Amino acid sequence: MRLLKGSTWRLPRMSSPLLAVTVAALGTVAISATPSAAVSRSAIVSVATGQLNDSARNVESPPGSGCNHYTGYLRSWKPSSGCPSRDGVQWRDSDWCADFSKYV
Repeated sequence: MRLLKGSTWRLPRMSSPLLAVTVAALGTVAISATPSAAVSRSAIVSVATGQLNDSARNVESPPGSGCNHYTGYLRSWKPSSGCPSRDGVQWRDSDWCADFSKYV
């Protein structure tokens, strides 16, 4: 976008109710967010190591299917067709990396 000589940049107008909702939502997120420092590094490593040693969970089953425990634990809306159920968790088909991190 080019400004003409002598013109000024202005933010797009937002209706007052929309602006109020946006500001309130941002304030709620800032107030309710738990700082990442609330969990110790050793606790995170302990949980991750425990999962590494749990060969019943840290695999795709069947191999190459994408079905994994961590997605099943966190995302019940993901597809489960062909996925096993273990430890009371219906495994789900999805990339597991972010789900594993969130689980830990």
